[in-house]
Order: sequence, then C-alpha cells, then structure tokens
Amino acid sequence: MLSSHKILPLRLALSLIAVLLSLAVGNHAVAQNGQIVFQAAAPAQNGNITESSSSGIFVMNADGSSPKLLANVKDSAWQGWPRWSNEGTQIVFEVQAKDAKSADTKIYKVAATSGEPQDLGLGRSPNWSPDDKQILFSVPRANASDTKNGVWIMNAEGSGRQWFSNGRNACYSSDGGRIAYVNGHEGSDNIYIYDVLVGKAKFMLQEKYQHIYGCSWSPDGKQICFSGNRQGSPLELALMDAESSDKPVKILLSDKIGRDPTWWPGSKILLWMTVEDTPRLHSVDPQTPDSPTLLQPQGVAQTNIDAGWSPDGKQIAFSVNPRGS
Repeated sequence: MLSSHKILPLRLALSLIAVLLSLAVGNHAVAQNGQIVFQAAAPAQNGNITESSSSGIFVMNADGSSPKLLANVKDSAWQGWPRWSNEGTQIVFEVQAKDAKSADTKIYKVAATSGEPQDLGLGRSPNWSPDDKQILFSVPRANASDTKNGVWIMNAEGSGRQWFSNGRNACYSSDGGRIAYVNGHEGSDNIYIYDVLVGKAKFMLQEKYQHIYGCSWSPDGKQICFSGNRQGSPLELALMDAESSDKPVKILLSDKIGRDPTWWPGSKILLWMTVEDTPRLHSVDPQTPDSPTLLQPQGVAQTNIDAGWSPDGKQIAFSVNPRGS
C-alpha cells in the first residue's frame, strides 16, 4: 500500500460498503444517449444565451434548446463544475466569491428544478456517490481556514466531513467499489484507484504527465477518461485501462480541447474544441478513427463553461461566467 495513503476510518469504510450493498438491490437511472462531457461552450442554436446573459448555472435540453437559468449565487466571481445527482433531482456546483481567492471556493447544491442554492462549505470539484448519499470533493492548499488539503468526503447535506486522501478531482466508479483521483506527490501527476473493500490505492499510469486536470469512469468501470499534458506537450484527451497499470494510454485527441471530463453511459464524447479562436461543441466516437464532428451552428461562446449531463441524457447543466473571469 502507498505510504502516503491512509486507510479510510472505519465508519467511512462501512458507509462506502453500504453503498455497494444498496447498489446490489437498487435501480439507478442511466443515460440512454450518455456522453463524456468536458468544459464546454453552450450551443446557441434555438437558445438565447448571449454575452449579456446573467452568469450562473444554466440547464438546457440536450439539443441546445430552451436554456434556463437554474441558480445564480450573488457576488460570485466564478460558478462552475455542475454535477447532476444520479437520481436527477439535485445539482452540486462550485462558487468562488468576488472577494475570495480560488483556494476558498465553496460547494453549493440546488434542486434540479430550481430553488435557493444551499451552501455546503469549503471545497471544489464535487462528485456524487452512486446512491447520492455522499459527495466527494477537493480542498485546495492555502485556504483561509487552514483546512487540510486533499480529497474529502461528506454527507449530501454537508455534514460529517472526513479527509480521504492526498490528491484532487475524485470520482466513484458506477458500482461504488472504487474511487479514482489525481495525485502528484511522486513528482508528476498520476491517476490513483482506491479499492473500497481492500482498503488500498495504487497508481495506474506509467506515462509521466505534468498536469492531469480531471478523470472519469466509463459506465462499465473498465476504462477511465482523463485530460492532461506531458512536459512540453499540448493537452490530451486519453483513455486508460482501469484494471491494469501495464497497458499504455490511448490518445484520442490533443491540443485545443476542454478539461475535466464526466462520463455517462454511451459511446459518444462531447467536448469543446477551439475553432477560429472560439470554443465550439463537437462529438467524438472513441471507438472509431473519425474526426470530431461539429454538433450544430453555434454563436458567440461564453467564457469558462463547464457542462454535465442529466442521468437520463435529456438535459445538460452548464455554467456561464462573464468574459475575463
């Protein structure tokens, strides 16, 4: 076992095991047309999102139509990383206040049908557990409260916070049995996988990456998608084997692509690529050598837009922020 990694506290380990048991008998919504979703620009066709629109978390149909403002936390410099709960009833996201530094970003939760956002406290890059009872999140270094940095876990209402590991951007496998996260304590960023039942973590990549910006599980738990760059190289969209660290990664795309993937059931990838200095949504099938396809005509793109699919694949949650934020 890695010396830098601690075994989960007994109460937390039992809680995670309960997740596995609940999954064995429970039914969970899946996306019929699910796709990997990257930081993405909102399609403008059939929509009214413009540079003058309010900032905040928006929801639109999967075809880009009917965009609606879902939540807008006042006096914020940044609102992003929306992630739908597996039951499709709630969305968590991160908010940086205007008078706060990035390390003091907070996590908020809002009903998927709108309502008053609930402040869940310090943290970034939240991701739900498969049963929606817990949230994994990251705490950056140098935060004002001097909270220990790394990956944390809390109950869905914000209580019971416990430190889990060094690293960041953690996410559960669909069965709840494993947790993947990014850690750079050995000199270069790597993806680690923690086995909940065994209580051990191992690093998975033989390749050395200078930065890895996010990772996400395939629906069947056999692969992990991530974006990152090697020393002196452009950003890559890559796939890795989630069960063996001996297999090389498969590079799908490189340069001028978005970060922070999320993967729902299905074979398509949705990501932004820069076209004429503007981020535009494209689709990619990782099973074929076909070039990325521009989804539809798109107008002026917004700045710093994240995106995440609803569990049924019918809607997309995304963030709109002022240019220059």
